[in-house]
Amino acid sequence: MGKTRRILITHPNYGLLNFSRIWMFIWVCLQIGLVSAFSQTHYTLTDLGTFGGDHSIAYGINNSGVVVGVSRAVPDEPSTIAADFPFVYSNGVMTAICTCFGWATAINTAGQITGFASFPTGQHAFLYENGILKDLGALPGSMSGPPYSLAYGMNSAGVVVGQTRNEAMVYYQGIMATLGRRAALTAHGINDSNDIVGTLQSEHAFLFHNNRLVDLGTLDGDKNGTSEAFAINSSGQVVGYSYIAGNSIQRPFLYQNGVMTDLGALSGAFGAAWGINKAGDIVGEFDGSAFIYRNGVMMDLNDLVQVEPGSKLFHLFTAFSINDLGQIVGRGAFENEYGDRAFLLTPIP
Repeated sequence: MGKTRRILITHPNYGLLNFSRIWMFIWVCLQIGLVSAFSQTHYTLTDLGTFGGDHSIAYGINNSGVVVGVSRAVPDEPSTIAADFPFVYSNGVMTAICTCFGWATAINTAGQITGFASFPTGQHAFLYENGILKDLGALPGSMSGPPYSLAYGMNSAGVVVGQTRNEAMVYYQGIMATLGRRAALTAHGINDSNDIVGTLQSEHAFLFHNNRLVDLGTLDGDKNGTSEAFAINSSGQVVGYSYIAGNSIQRPFLYQNGVMTDLGALSGAFGAAWGINKAGDIVGEFDGSAFIYRNGVMMDLNDLVQVEPGSKLFHLFTAFSINDLGQIVGRGAFENEYGDRAFLLTPIP
């Protein structure tokens, strides 16, 4: 604002130090949602590291700040193939949920963790609680190979959603079932009202609410276009992405009250919204840069990190999840470190 203020003060039509007009200008800017230095939240950055390999990604975080994701391990034996292990990160320590291929995709307020891993009987969804890993099994009947299941989301009650036998799946208290709607391909997210979001066989985003499957369509109304929904909060706000312009441009969206809204862009043509918290803060990526969308404004998270002296931060690529305290996790890169690295951003009070 300093540069604008000097222009206003020295402009011959404003007279000497016309502060009333200056502050009116500032007030108008704030009302229409322009970002100022006074309204931005800044963050500290934590590199979560790896199990010794060259790759880690953080997919979920709960309100206690516990993070889950996947990390690559370097094998002890040169002849052994490196594996991606699901992890939980708490109090500065990354711990493997199992020493088997898998991803941890979500964690709830109770500390229950879900994801998927390779078990002796196949690739299945899991539930991890109190140090115990449970294979959730799979429904038979897959046309693409052996029975499988994948878990992507979970609510506070421990209801897990994902996919099995090429259909959207829900699991609760020992029972796995589909949504009973073959049109639903994959379930990505669920809120505490048991509203479920995901992707249809038609490649459109869906909302499953009150036992009714709703096709959310696309931003430009193209029936042949593609959209996917990834998360839903307690207010029923849904986020994801939709292609427009003949599937040539991918934009992040917010769906609420029956309306799908384009969140805009940082730059370029390809973006997606991956997570949303109770307050309606949205995180995602746009052309290789992680963003947060708050109060109608999309901001590049790379511009909001407080970089400490000697920091090796190179770039934050994607933000996958945000908790109700505003902590954000995703994937980035650091100087002199090969491959993706899981990160945690914590708001500075």
